[in-house]
Amino acid sequence: MCFKNSDGLADFGLWIMPRNQHAGMLEDWVKSCIDEDEQALFEHAANVVQQLATPKFPPHKISKAEVATWLAWQKEPGHGLYHLVTEGLLNRQRPLFVELEQWLQKVFADLPEQ
Repeated sequence: MCFKNSDGLADFGLWIMPRNQHAGMLEDWVKSCIDEDEQALFEHAANVVQQLATPKFPPHKISKAEVATWLAWQKEPGHGLYHLVTEGLLNRQRPLFVELEQWLQKVFADLPEQ
């Protein structure tokens, strides 16, 4: 969603993760954009998380646990989600990546340069 202001104020954009239409969180979007070279490692991390006998996190946060586990197994563990783009862990050609990128460009296209 994008709300345009005609009174000179900044436009307002709202994207609801993961698809701007379904319930979820940022990690659900991440899971749909993982690069093919990382898919096997992510699936292994997700399986490990799903097989925990007594998980300490609530069921609705399983995506967060899966992505955090996968990130912990990278060359540089301990980095946040920003590391996904800088390290090329996401496929920028995936439909959800393209959708969000286009939406961001639309929302911020008319911002004045600093």
